[in-house]
Amino acid sequence: MIDDVRRIEELWELGASARMDAERRERYYAGRHAILDREATWADGTAKANIVTNWAKYAVDLYKGAMTTAPFQVSAREGGEDADGAASESTVDPFSYYSDVADQNALHAIDVEMLRQALTIGYGVEMHEYREDKDGKPYHRITASHPREWQIVYDWEGEPAFAVRRVALGPGQLGPDGEILMDDLEILTAWDKAEWRQWTRGGATGADGAWTLRDGRPHYFGRPPIVVWTIDEMREPILTDDLIGQIDEYNEIDSCAGDNIRDIVDAILTVKADPSWLASNAETIRNMRMVAIEESGDVGYVVRPSNTEPVKTRLDRSRKQICMIAGVPDITDMEGATGSTSGIALRLRFMSMQHRASGMMHHLRDAVRQRIDLINALALKLRKPAITAYDVGIQFVLPHNRTEEWTAIGALKDIVSHRTQLKLLSDIEDPESELSAVMNEAGLTPEAAEAATARVAALMTPFAEEALNALSVAVIDALKQSGALARVASDDA
Repeated sequence: MIDDVRRIEELWELGASARMDAERRERYYAGRHAILDREATWADGTAKANIVTNWAKYAVDLYKGAMTTAPFQVSAREGGEDADGAASESTVDPFSYYSDVADQNALHAIDVEMLRQALTIGYGVEMHEYREDKDGKPYHRITASHPREWQIVYDWEGEPAFAVRRVALGPGQLGPDGEILMDDLEILTAWDKAEWRQWTRGGATGADGAWTLRDGRPHYFGRPPIVVWTIDEMREPILTDDLIGQIDEYNEIDSCAGDNIRDIVDAILTVKADPSWLASNAETIRNMRMVAIEESGDVGYVVRPSNTEPVKTRLDRSRKQICMIAGVPDITDMEGATGSTSGIALRLRFMSMQHRASGMMHHLRDAVRQRIDLINALALKLRKPAITAYDVGIQFVLPHNRTEEWTAIGALKDIVSHRTQLKLLSDIEDPESELSAVMNEAGLTPEAAEAATARVAALMTPFAEEALNALSVAVIDALKQSGALARVASDDA
């Protein structure tokens, strides 16, 4: 099939509806919602407002920020054992090679984009290539591409077995050979487990509309060189149809509320007076914004009756439904712009989101492992060390109350050492340097500080357990949220 461009075109057409769906969800993330396309009017012919509140972007960006604030980490497994328990035999540090690949390809930025696409559309596609730089030196190139450019065939185990990418370029863009295009050009590329082929159509020599084979050769990845990033087994996004329906409802009700306010502002002035006098003085009345009438006259407005309570109730219900379906908190309901929300309250607000993100992380870790499999496959050709015996770390970073954290850690004074207190502070990246600075300011030598710490610890030992048990749940929760307890445990180990 890899050589049959006609069959590849037919395969491409099978994914037309999926690409349209991907484009629709991408539009919602970008704020181009369905309400912008309507041309509805009120009974008097006035156009209805089309106002967008971009809940889609809010939900996606909240997950994206919480899960990528701390970059995805690939680190050596403790003990140096790989997945089957065997010890790694390599004497070369393979993680330095991974770090080089990560820096060269800006993998953190790719991770962020892949997660955004998976959240918005249901999946993102990461592409791997064997390239040579301008000096002829080979390197591993990794890029993020958009799902609408791809049609992927999966085997019975759910792994990509065949992949097609179709890209349309226009005048003024660079062509595949580095030339500036003067005409439209399409590029069609197909991969199976062992080879790839590429065709072009259009451009300066493609007037007949036929595909022309441009290039093709074996590759060394052992599978189509792509990683499909997902957050769900079924490749479902968080921007589901029911969520989009609620967003449409919110947009329409909110737009109607705005129209109602404008209707009141533009109410018709009624004046009980001689019509001919009113006509001749209309300009004066508009400029002076007042009207003088006879004792028997009257002035008023024609205003459509309005009750804002149903609007407010419906908008509140829509907000709650949107946040429930997306699994995100509504931050407008939170206290805490000045830090008044406790750590427990914040944790409860984000609990549903955190639980859902925990499920997503399994699929994201699998994507990182597939990436490393492709890196390892090409590393053999480049004579680089394979990456084995590793762990993939993904964090969900919760906002936390800094004031509460400092107060909680301050309560540990005379119970734990100054060094331990500094380790518990999430703002302190190098506790040892900070401790040295504190001692220098106090005029203490390290030996004197340690001696004082030892004396305090000996005096407090009988009361330490009772004091620690007396600390509030909020204190412990704040320390756990910041990740500081884990830092202390790892340093002590």
